[in-house]
Order: sequence, then structure tokens, then C-alpha cells
Amino acid sequence: MTQGTVFLFCEVQGVTESTPPERAPLSLRLVLIASLILLLITTMSEVQRLPEHLQSTPPPTDVSTVDTLIVPGARIGPVTLGLSTKKMVEVLGPGQLRPKAPGTIHLYPQFGMVIYSESDRVHSVTVRSPIYKTRSGVSVGSDVDLVLSTLGKNYEMDGGGRTYTLHNWLEGWHMEIVDDEVAYIQVTMKVSEKDDS
Repeated sequence: MTQGTVFLFCEVQGVTESTPPERAPLSLRLVLIASLILLLITTMSEVQRLPEHLQSTPPPTDVSTVDTLIVPGARIGPVTLGLSTKKMVEVLGPGQLRPKAPGTIHLYPQFGMVIYSESDRVHSVTVRSPIYKTRSGVSVGSDVDLVLSTLGKNYEMDGGGRTYTLHNWLEGWHMEIVDDEVAYIQVTMKVSEKDDS
């Protein structure tokens, strides 16, 4: 870890240091800022070149169990939020059912997946298997630094110490972190800022 990363981690944990880290020389900071701006411009031009269907959250589709993509706020693998439980069972099989008022928990240990449904619709999907990954490579077992650098905007933290949970309600993802590594990833419906009032 770099000194800046350690300082950020201490800040997240609520620990402050008595002396702030040393600042980099102005010329180095300007080069870094210019590099970041160039990276941002390049990234934006690449996004604009993507076909429209790849720029948005994919709709529910007929997918197989070999699909391992995590799309925060939308799906994990073949299970899309809002999918009917009937269709889910067609794709994954019956699973083990556990009542959880007001809905049902569907356990799929063979896929490392737990699904919560209400009114016969999928409301959340949780995985503990490293086979499922986001487009940026975040999966169970990933370092918290990768999570924060790729998905780290607008998150809240519950707990502290060695075990805590990161929630991003606006993007629809939640992750438990144990010893600086992702222990599980959960995808839920996105909550808009206006729903917060």
C-alpha cells in the first residue's frame, strides 16, 4: 500500500494521525492531475464509442448459469432483479427454500448464491463465490482498495475493525469486508436520492 492509501484507510476507520502526510512537489501534482484528465478524456471517448446496448444496464434476459457478471443494481450472473421466481427456478433449479417474512430466501450452495424474493419476484442476490465479478474485476476475495477505487463513490460503512459492510444504496451494491477482503457481494435495487427523504 502507498502512504496515501494507508492514510485513506485510517480515515475510513475513524483513526486520525497526528501529522498529515507530506505533500508531493507542485510539479509532480500537476503531472498527476494532467494524467488523470487525459485518462478521463480517453475513457469518455471510449464509452461514447460503445454500442448503445453496452452502455446501459442490461435488461432481464434468457441467460445460462455460466454467466458470471455482476452488474450493481441489476443482476448477478443469470439472476436479474425483478425476475420471476418461476423463471429463476427454470434457470437455476429449485434451490433450498427458507421463509423470511415477508418473502423467501432461496439457497443455491452449488452456485455460492443466496436469493431473496418477495411476491414471487427477485429483490436481492448475494454471492460468496469468487467466480462472479464486476466489469472492473471486483469479486469475493478482492482487496478493499480495488472496491474503493472502482466502486467507491457514495458508499456508507457499517461496523468497523476487521469486519465491516460497505453499502452503496444509489448504485445497488453491498459488500462485507473481512480483513481488507470482500467476503460477500449483494446486489439490490438502486435507491434514488429522492427516495431517501
